[in-house]
Amino acid sequence: LVGTIPSELGNFTTITSLDLSGNSLTGSIPTELGNLTTLTSLDLSGNKLSGAIPTELANLTGLTALDLSTNFLTGPLPQWLSDMAISNLNVTDAFTSPPVVTISGGSRAIADTDGNAGESVSFTGTATDSDGTIATTQWLVGAL
Repeated sequence: LVGTIPSELGNFTTITSLDLSGNSLTGSIPTELGNLTTLTSLDLSGNKLSGAIPTELANLTGLTALDLSTNFLTGPLPQWLSDMAISNLNVTDAFTSPPVVTISGGSRAIADTDGNAGESVSFTGTATDSDGTIATTQWLVGAL
């Protein structure tokens, strides 16, 4: 799945388990998930979710399993989580920031003067990561 988590999921108030793990979901965790008061398990791991953990999730008083690992959340981890009866909490790499990439200088629009592929492009690119490691970089044209 790609895109954001629909806030309308908060209307399914009788579900007990929600597993959206291992997708490419982006954006923030919808506050409406706090309406799912019968939820015992919530797994949003392995996505690209960002922002803070919504306070509304404190309404999930029956929650025993929460997995937010491997996302781009900001925080700190909310204090109210320690007041809940969660016996299985996984936040490993949940608060990782994505790398920051900038492109500057060089030509951004290249004219095709000869009708053949293979025009030269020059630019300056930099990439930094909050944990200090960037294993590889790859620059693509036109989302190829």
